[in-house]
Amino acid sequence: MVNNSLRKSYAIIPDVHPIPNLVKVQLDSYRWFRQVGLGELFNEISPIVSFNKNLELHFLGYRFDEPKYTEEECRNRDMTYASPLWVQVRLINKETGEIQEQEVFMGDFPLMTENGTFIINGAERVVVSQLIRSPGVYFTIEEDRATGRQLCVAKLIPNRGAWLEFETGKKDVLSVKVDRKRKIPVTVLLRAVLGMEFDKEEAERRRRWRELWSRARKVDPASKEEWSRLIDELTAERLWWIGWGRPLPAEQEAIVRADTEYRLEREAAGYTERCWGNTDHRVSSQANELCPECGWYICSYDGRCQDPNDTWIGVGERRFRHRCSGRYHIYEGSDEELIELFSPHDSMPEHSYIEATIERDPTKNVDQALLEFYKKLRPGDPPTLDNARNFLTSLFFSNRRYDLGKVGRHKLDKRLDLDVPLFHRTLTREDLVKVVEHIIMVNNGVDSPDDIDHLGNRRVKTVGELIQNQLRIGLLRMERVVRERMSIRDPEQLTPMSLINIRPLVAATREFFGGSQLSQFMDQTNPLAELTHKRRLSALGPGGLRRERAG
Repeated sequence: MVNNSLRKSYAIIPDVHPIPNLVKVQLDSYRWFRQVGLGELFNEISPIVSFNKNLELHFLGYRFDEPKYTEEECRNRDMTYASPLWVQVRLINKETGEIQEQEVFMGDFPLMTENGTFIINGAERVVVSQLIRSPGVYFTIEEDRATGRQLCVAKLIPNRGAWLEFETGKKDVLSVKVDRKRKIPVTVLLRAVLGMEFDKEEAERRRRWRELWSRARKVDPASKEEWSRLIDELTAERLWWIGWGRPLPAEQEAIVRADTEYRLEREAAGYTERCWGNTDHRVSSQANELCPECGWYICSYDGRCQDPNDTWIGVGERRFRHRCSGRYHIYEGSDEELIELFSPHDSMPEHSYIEATIERDPTKNVDQALLEFYKKLRPGDPPTLDNARNFLTSLFFSNRRYDLGKVGRHKLDKRLDLDVPLFHRTLTREDLVKVVEHIIMVNNGVDSPDDIDHLGNRRVKTVGELIQNQLRIGLLRMERVVRERMSIRDPEQLTPMSLINIRPLVAATREFFGGSQLSQFMDQTNPLAELTHKRRLSALGPGGLRRERAG
């Protein structure tokens, strides 16, 4: 029988807006994890490559089956309300060219009910959202007890990876700690990062520019003939220059004189090709021609359109640095280069931070800085240049070990006035340069420190992100097992199913839902207590406060 009775409200204040779903945040977060977050995890570890590079294991896609038992059956039988997870896996043998594809069972994964809870072994549990410090960079002030000076301290916090903690000493020495380990002068890190090549093409570009730079040091800036020769070389190499100074419109020509610097205006889609230099020649800022397909200027040697962020910058009369894809670069890592790099901000006569740091820096070039950095952080390992480069690259510039997250990249761009895309979630050279610049500015009173207790500097990790972080640990353990099996078993008998051991993944899932501080038995005193528990925020948990230090 249908009940057609009307509902009458006797409230004085009428309902003008329907009550929202008060656990929508939890439901949306878990839905994001199932649809997007889990795929991100598989993309992070895919492909798994064997030590000899002959075998590759790719994760192509995943799906969830229907749960075996209903919610009510799980409560009555003391079961976990879960759904089987299947992953499509491809194994490629590069030696034989053989390709195998299989669908592999990866365990039963707990499902969230419509009420925002999980049923684990028959009991309803709630995953409490976590309130943590947002990834990004923070500048604070600490008073030096001996002198009473206000000195800047900065922390560069990623979502996942090594923390960088910068300090200002009482004698104006800037130092940095990596993951709270040994303290090193910040110039060691700057020399190593700004002078390191990330690929062979960049190394070759750097070699050519080092030759040009060493020749330009010997040239009198007033010598028009010599400078013209250098500019001609740049044009022949299809390199383009942008100087700091007056804008030069892209359509017009201009006389570039020895005492003037020009820069080209940025177009809607990219930069024009040329050119800055101390010469009397008439220089056209118009590049070869426009590309009709995309409206960019053709800048590269083979006629392909360049990335709009890929710019080369020449600075000063005799000294050069370039910025490739928004990143600074130095050539020899000399003291003069570092002093010149920070000269616009480190100009107070009573406090010269870079010069004071250089006096404490035992290194004098890029290679020495790489070795010194490696020895400080890996004191037991033999220091070689290759080991040092690989270690530094994996520490800050590898997506597998370092991740700022979209929130961290946004915070970093906003605080340091950068325009690095949100999808670039590792550090850049420009990030480090700007952090050091802002430390100097805060010390000089030009910039203001941050309030780390402000809620704008906090963020909420919801259930989907918490599960994703825990599963990442399980997948990385599984990756190590797969690599070991690739190296010890006969390649001809390997299959995707025989390589994958799901125990680390299942154990990580069980550990999170059964033993995490944030996975709690739901308060079932009354419906209001249930709702309050689901919407609760906690500062405890991984990456947050410890019970001993709270309060």
